[in-house]
Amino acid sequence: MSVNDILDIVFSQSGNQQIVTALWNGAEAGGIVDPHLNQLRSCMSQGEQYQARVLHVGGGQVRLRVYHI
Repeated sequence: MSVNDILDIVFSQSGNQQIVTALWNGAEAGGIVDPHLNQLRSCMSQGEQYQARVLHVGGGQVRLRVYHI
């Protein structure tokens, strides 16, 4: 994964918990952590779709810009 790659933002299951996950080339890249996550989750529950552009990769963390498609 590198800067400017596009990831799909989807729901996934972890046990009995639904999480918001980024997919890179169809594979799970990791969970989304953000103070506005509840708002994103609410919009996704209503059928809205999102993608993210990779802004920075370093130290095992990836910074994304999530946007509506």
